[in-house]
This record gives sequence, C-alpha cells and structure tokens, in this order.
Amino acid sequence: MKIDYRVMLHLLTIGVLSAAIFLLFMSVHQPKAHDLSHYSTDAQNWFKEQRRNGNLCCSAADFDQVDEEIRYDSGEPRYWINSDKTRGEWIIVPKAAVLTSPNPNGRAVAWYRWVSPDGSFSSSDQNERKGFKIEVYCFSPGSLY
Repeated sequence: MKIDYRVMLHLLTIGVLSAAIFLLFMSVHQPKAHDLSHYSTDAQNWFKEQRRNGNLCCSAADFDQVDEEIRYDSGEPRYWINSDKTRGEWIIVPKAAVLTSPNPNGRAVAWYRWVSPDGSFSSSDQNERKGFKIEVYCFSPGSLY
C-alpha cells in the first residue's frame, strides 16, 4: 500500500488551519469579565455592592466603563452613554438606573440588561444576536471634568 504524502500534508494543513480559526473565534467571542484585582479593596467592594431598587446591579465583573454626556434635550439634564456594548451609539440612561453613591472608579460605569421583543429581561450578552435591545440597568457617573 502506497501512502500519498501530498494528501496527508494537505489534510494536516486543513486540520491545523481549522484549529487555529476555531481558537481565534473563541478568543474573540468570549465575554470578558473585568479583573478587579488592580482596584483597591474599597473599590472592589463598591462594585460588588451596587444596587438598583434593592437588586444587585449584576456581578462586579460585569460593569462596562463608558463615555458619558449630560444633555438638556427636554430642559432637564439627562445622562447619555456610549460604549462598545452600545456599538458606538449614544443611549439615554433611565433616571431609575442612576446610582447616587460616589464612584471610586473615576470613570463612568454601567451595567446592562437585554430586553427581548416581548419585554422580558436578560443580562446575557448572548442575547445581542437574538434581536434583544440593550438597556442601562445601573449607571454610576464618573468625573465629567
């Protein structure tokens, strides 16, 4: 039985390329939690304790640092934010989402939830692909100036 080394090399090349593409895809599409180890213990505790109406904002590692603006669209000041999760779109922060405890982070941070077409909620980023709309669940202003 004669072995065709060209065919084997071709199959090996396809296998290696497939594995490399798979690993690249997995590294790009895995949700990244924040590493809180570089924050002080007080700041870590602050992230873990943030609540809206008595409910935790989410995991301390699920916050997103955001750009913020204050706009006076209807005469009263409202926060608007922009981040990678909003795909570069500025979205309004609901008044109920604004936290009042001082933010030790310095930058504005937000926790999101996803709203399905039927109005149910989820905190999973996986729902972005299912037609869910992003909504700010909790927001802590940073230092604007």
